[in-house]
Amino acid sequence: MLWTNEELGSEIRLDGVVTMVDAKHIIRQMGEHREDGMNDAQRQVAFADRVVVNKTDLATREQVLEIDEMISKINGAAQILHTQYGRVAIEDVLGIGAYANVDPEIRQKSYVHTIDTSIGTVMLSAPGRLRWSLVDEWIQELLWDGRVPGNEPNGEMQVMRLKARLAVAGFVPVGSDQHYERATIVVQGVCEMYDAFVVPEATGLTADVPYKLVLIGRNLPEQLLQKSWALLIEHSLIK
Repeated sequence: MLWTNEELGSEIRLDGVVTMVDAKHIIRQMGEHREDGMNDAQRQVAFADRVVVNKTDLATREQVLEIDEMISKINGAAQILHTQYGRVAIEDVLGIGAYANVDPEIRQKSYVHTIDTSIGTVMLSAPGRLRWSLVDEWIQELLWDGRVPGNEPNGEMQVMRLKARLAVAGFVPVGSDQHYERATIVVQGVCEMYDAFVVPEATGLTADVPYKLVLIGRNLPEQLLQKSWALLIEHSLIK
């Protein structure tokens, strides 16, 4: 990952992950069973910030709707585009700024019977400014220790992506001596790795956009996560 390379990380940031799926075959591909968990198609959708559904001319309207539901069940934070012959506007796949924003809309759609129901999205809301040191510890315990903070590991939870937009206090970027007493930050994580950085005021993302943290993965215990997050809010919220 770019943020593990100090030379690249200071100059380059990942813009976003775009996945293209084939409307003719993706229903079968995402429904394939693997003994070790998520199959390749499910993983690619889980990692994506934007999913392009190609060859929609080879699928019925009902099939396209089912595909959208399948994608949303796995990754409720991903934006979905439809196209034919791979035709997409350049601005839809480059310069999308997915790693500088967290879309406030998380889709919660009906269950689709053709996919593994253990894969899904959990959204955790933040009501105000939080102490970053405590949030950082919570994220580390979740990603590095593989457990819901404050609970024992169950060996089944698998976090694939973490996305957050938060108002924090006491933020110090990794590898930097700069200290922000107050800042709006974006956090992006993939499996055990994550990065956090300040959102510039000029982007317009610091006003009237809900603060939240989004988790995408397998066997995410939503009630335990909500309870653990609420406890963190209780101790870290600056009133």
